[in-house]
Amino acid sequence: MIYFKPTEVLTSECTAIFEAFSGTDKLGECRLLVDGNTSDVFCLTYDIEFPEIGEGLLKSAYNYAANRGAYIGTLSAKDSGKAHTYLNFQCKNGVYTNDIPTLLAGHCSCNDI
Repeated sequence: MIYFKPTEVLTSECTAIFEAFSGTDKLGECRLLVDGNTSDVFCLTYDIEFPEIGEGLLKSAYNYAANRGAYIGTLSAKDSGKAHTYLNFQCKNGVYTNDIPTLLAGHCSCNDI
């Protein structure tokens, strides 16, 4: 079973870190910054062979952000693999973005994964 562990950081550069574990094996990590009603995952690392790990990290981060008043979720992390294709992002100026309820609504099977 995969577990997504949050760690609050609460600095001006990073609000929280999320780590994915299977037992004691670390599978990935993302870093989130919440600023008002906007949240940004600016770092996302995982084995790109398993985009569902990235999806879980993103959903954990955006759920956390929504519980702290954020409405917009962005993904500015470089090299995010295909994890972003599991969520309903729109690409604007090279940054993936959408409202958090849409991002958390589920996996869109219309994307070529």
